Amino acid sequence: MKASAAVPAAALLGSASPARAARQSPFVGTDGTRFTHNGRPFAVAGFNNHYLGWGTRAEVDDVLETAKRSGASVVRTILHSVIGSPDGSVPSTWNWQSTADASNMGMHGTYLMSWDAGRGTWAFNDSAVNGLGRWDYVIWKAERLGLKLDIALIDFWQWAGGVQQVCRWFLPDYNSRAYKDEPAVFAWDLMNEPEADNTRLTPDGTPLSEDWISRMSAYVKSIDANHLVCVGGEGFYDRSSFVDPGRELAIPTIDFGTWHTYPDYHGLTPAQVVELIHRHGETARQAGKPIVLQEFSYSSLHEDQPEALRSWVEAIAADSSCAGWLYWRLVGRVTPAPTRAFPEAENDPPTVFAPDNGEHFDVAANPDATPANVWRSYQVLAGAARQLTRPNQPQAPARR
Repeated sequence: MKASAAVPAAALLGSASPARAARQSPFVGTDGTRFTHNGRPFAVAGFNNHYLGWGTRAEVDDVLETAKRSGASVVRTILHSVIGSPDGSVPSTWNWQSTADASNMGMHGTYLMSWDAGRGTWAFNDSAVNGLGRWDYVIWKAERLGLKLDIALIDFWQWAGGVQQVCRWFLPDYNSRAYKDEPAVFAWDLMNEPEADNTRLTPDGTPLSEDWISRMSAYVKSIDANHLVCVGGEGFYDRSSFVDPGRELAIPTIDFGTWHTYPDYHGLTPAQVVELIHRHGETARQAGKPIVLQEFSYSSLHEDQPEALRSWVEAIAADSSCAGWLYWRLVGRVTPAPTRAFPEAENDPPTVFAPDNGEHFDVAANPDATPANVWRSYQVLAGAARQLTRPNQPQAPARR
């Protein structure tokens, strides 16, 4: 990656001799802790501007002339922008065709570098209209005004592509597969717990949330025909602002249903959760699609947490219309606070179990790191999971 990222800079700048300037050189040099220019001390004061490379000439004039009037000796700017491929075959990570004003990232269709899918490498856009050639004017204007430009060759940040876009060109892939071809993916949730008001209607009279689910799930399916798609929603019954679970499952491009329950928040007893399990199972049976209890928990402050969880997972296992459950949530060992940023943090060892966040929903696979009833809850869940998933395991060939 380092070699690849260096290529654009080398191509832009060409080869160079050592950078220290001669005493009478027109180029800025250094003398100890000071800058020099034409043999004299050179003080740096000025401004940054981000859109010189894609602004109109009048916009460039205004910025640089204002800087000069303001006493600046240097204006700092960045060579923008970097996109995927102009034809869209390699996606851009940002909206480089925005029509906003120049300061708010309206690029006027300008880009400097892109990925050439045909040649399998990066390419410059040398155009004086919408490419690198626009910088000729910026540099000419600054020289006319007696200003110096401090130019960053590329931006790290994603706002105009930058290194984030370049990484999308070169980023190593662990198995050379697109996510849509990745067998390790179970399904795609459209969103975690989307809450669009289903009482509102689209212009054609369709309930808003149902319309969104239909459109988004069809779009995902158009990209990825391999994986299942679900909503990822809470699956509430009898709430007009939410899509009824039966209507959700009737959408052709939704492959299975989901629901989430937290009795501490929803005002339910453990027994009422069992009733909901069977109600969702019946809805799934009528739709002919699976249903998954995708999130559920019960505070460990309740002494009966293990017993409540057992009653729920056993009810799901016993109901042939229920496809499974996913508990919220299992935690593991973490690096204790205060933690560091990447890349330094990559090698910091995880040495403690994550502390509970105050909801008392977490379980951990360590009896010494959790209260006794939480450890029992973990054992309940782990035992039920092993039992439920045993048929998933490949069968050993029979001996002859």
